[in-house]
Amino acid sequence: MDANYRELKEWLDKTQNEPLETMAAFFNARVDSYEEHMSRWKRQYAWMAQLLPAETETLLDIGCGTGLELDCIFSRFSHLRITGIDLSESMLAVLSQKHADKALTLICGDYFQQDFGESRFDAVVAFETLHHFTAEKNTRCLNVCAVL
Repeated sequence: MDANYRELKEWLDKTQNEPLETMAAFFNARVDSYEEHMSRWKRQYAWMAQLLPAETETLLDIGCGTGLELDCIFSRFSHLRITGIDLSESMLAVLSQKHADKALTLICGDYFQQDFGESRFDAVVAFETLHHFTAEKNTRCLNVCAVL
């Protein structure tokens, strides 16, 4: 057994009973470096903004984080009404400050648990969020979004 493997095994044995870090805690701890880390997706944010129908007036952004995708969306739809939901209070605080002049309704919570009603939004976006969950959970989420 090589030294790296032995070190990893010792660490796993030592930490096996420690509780897992929650997703909210993970993102809250990384809020200061998040936008720089995610800047690699700028072209995709712009591409997603172009996909939205021209008549979009209301938008649901699930897993909105600091609103990096909204930066591009607002450049196309300056008066869009946005409902954003995210697990991280810190991320939502950055989004709120960054777009204080926009019509934002921000929810700190789990988008799988939130009741958004029906036919309330013209469009729904999710960027770099659904990969954190199982295919079964994502399917349920996408089915809910399809009726919104």
